[in-house]
Amino acid sequence: MKIRKNITKFLEHIFCIKNEGMYKVVGIFSIKIKLERKYKILLGSLKYQEKCIKNLQAQVELQNNLAIKALLKQTEDFKNILAENIEALDKKIVNQGQEFKKVVSIKEKLNYSQVESFFWLTKKLKIHNSLPPLRNWAMSPDVLLKLHEYIIFSKPKVIMEFGSGVSTIVICDALRQNNSGRLISIEHIEQYAQITMQFIKCENLQNLADLRLSELEIYKDEHLCISESVQWYCKETLKNIKNIDLLIVDGPPASTCKYARYPALPVLYENLNNQGQIWMDDAVREDESVICKTWAQKYDLNLNFLDFEKGLAILIKK
Repeated sequence: MKIRKNITKFLEHIFCIKNEGMYKVVGIFSIKIKLERKYKILLGSLKYQEKCIKNLQAQVELQNNLAIKALLKQTEDFKNILAENIEALDKKIVNQGQEFKKVVSIKEKLNYSQVESFFWLTKKLKIHNSLPPLRNWAMSPDVLLKLHEYIIFSKPKVIMEFGSGVSTIVICDALRQNNSGRLISIEHIEQYAQITMQFIKCENLQNLADLRLSELEIYKDEHLCISESVQWYCKETLKNIKNIDLLIVDGPPASTCKYARYPALPVLYENLNNQGQIWMDDAVREDESVICKTWAQKYDLNLNFLDFEKGLAILIKK
């Protein structure tokens, strides 16, 4: 009986050891399974991240390629635009060069024409001293030559001019050569009047010229300018002037007011001879051109514009 109990205890002990070993084996196996699962999860996560990284790399590469293509296209477009601009600039430079040549050519012709006119004018003049400078405000040589020739040929008895200077000398010289006629010259700047009179006296022409100093004053009669104050020569200095054969309008200056020279004909029209002429210098300017056209229409005059350096308009009674 005792032996049987011992055998039973031994078997129970063996069974316990076996069960405990099984439990340990089962525990290890369970841990292994858990680790394998975690590994698989981690591996899947790594593969997913790798896939995401590859997708991101592909997107970055695509965007880089698109950016490079866009940059290349912009560069190409810029090159084309630059080439077009350079081509257009080249054409513009060529055209401007041609225009410049034309301007230079025209200027050379004008200069030659003025030199030629001055040459012939000095040959016709019978004065002893040289003329004052003929640039800037002075009449151009081409107008002075025509003026001298006209006086010699037409022999006007009464000439009137607004604005004294070189023209005064040329007119008086022609009158002296004709041995007839007189000039009334109106000047509003005392300094210019004195210089002109001094030259006239040096040439002994003072008996042919009536040089009158006439300050500018407010002009209240009919005028083309209605937007600003208008000034013109003092009418008191224009008394006792009749039977004008030639009226030369070369003043007052354009800076006086718009259409500054307009009053000349309204004031003196009744004092012109039937075949009297009106000469307007600087007729290439818009104001003087408008004035002449207005005069021609209002007083029924023949109007002719001559292609001189500064322009000359001649109006004649019909």
